[in-house]
Amino acid sequence: LLLGGLAFLYPMVLGLGFVPLEEAQLGLPLIENVPHVLGSGFPTIEAALLGDLSFGLLLVLIFLKPLATSFTLGSGNSGGVFAPALLTGAVLGGAFGRAVEYFAPGMTAGPGAFAVVGMAAVFAGAARAPFTAILIVFELTDDYRLIVPLMAGAIVSLIVAERLHRESIYTLKLAQRGIRFRRGRDVDVMDIVRVDEVMVREPVTVPANMPAALLSDEFLRTGRHGFPVLQDDGDLFAMVSLDDFRRAMSGEQPVTDQLLVRDIATNEVVSVFPDESVGTALRRMAPRDLSRLPVVARDDPHRLLGVVRRNDIVQADEVGALRREEARYRTQQMRAVSDARIKFLDVTIAPDSYAVQKAIAELSLPRASVLVSIRRGRGILIPHGDTRLQAGDIVTVLYERGHSQEIRAALNEGSTIPDSE
Repeated sequence: LLLGGLAFLYPMVLGLGFVPLEEAQLGLPLIENVPHVLGSGFPTIEAALLGDLSFGLLLVLIFLKPLATSFTLGSGNSGGVFAPALLTGAVLGGAFGRAVEYFAPGMTAGPGAFAVVGMAAVFAGAARAPFTAILIVFELTDDYRLIVPLMAGAIVSLIVAERLHRESIYTLKLAQRGIRFRRGRDVDVMDIVRVDEVMVREPVTVPANMPAALLSDEFLRTGRHGFPVLQDDGDLFAMVSLDDFRRAMSGEQPVTDQLLVRDIATNEVVSVFPDESVGTALRRMAPRDLSRLPVVARDDPHRLLGVVRRNDIVQADEVGALRREEARYRTQQMRAVSDARIKFLDVTIAPDSYAVQKAIAELSLPRASVLVSIRRGRGILIPHGDTRLQAGDIVTVLYERGHSQEIRAALNEGSTIPDSE
């Protein structure tokens, strides 16, 4: 009813102003304004590609077609998103082409070429499928001369859309139900286990000023293949491995008491933070074929907290597999919830947010909400009361309808505001 009233009343509203009726009708009879908004829109797309639509009609359809699609889908009626995306892109590109043609006549291609690029760009950004958009539009037009503009427009649209919103038109509904796909693949179990869950918290260390000859006894006594090297004040200085010691022993110069551990250790330390995933640690080990990484504090990279070894990763794999199965079970339970009051909300923690480096227990979250997960980089964390949020974290909250504004305020502003749902 609202859509029908809008379609019929829109030209009349324009006629009430200072625009002549002929211009208010946008070059068409009054009743012919309706089909451009309703239906699949393929005839309108064809007209836009041929350059047969006026600038006024193109400009109006940029706003009316998405509005009509929203009314249709939001009211529970059947309707697609593929054709409306193509139509919106075609009229947007056509309107831009008309404007360019007006200000620079004869210097650019016609509005139809801009409409073609607009179709590919809007669909690529909405569906997160640039190659699909390029191929579909290329097949529709059969004009290879537009390949480069199509690719440029689709890629730029994809980048901008990813910056503004992570979900596509096809995954948004799933995300609202708590179901997410990471590029079509399951989450790596290594990315859901944190380093501090498997690291050795009190590793064996050696002082930087210890004679290198004494390392032999340490290797034999502990059975380790490497040690963190600490300065006199306890700060992390370097890492020394069995290979470093062997190279020193096989050198031409004899090993004396003057040769210290600091002289043979590796000063370029590759470290990891305790709140990072085991997968991140493994990816830092692999390029350098390292067997262990020092774990340092995020607020003080010289303060040693522990060591994570390749052997610990085996344990992390088992923990991650169990946790993933538990997460799947919880997801199935949440999907089974039929109460319309229960919703999911994703909040990205801004760099200037109050919640940065705050523990979850310190936040003023409404009682009718539960933090389900935290996506940090490529990993997923199970939040606890002492878990501290970082800039860029994507927090998934299960909440009761009517509290979304309070949750956003608590996570990004540190205070609560009246709910407007």
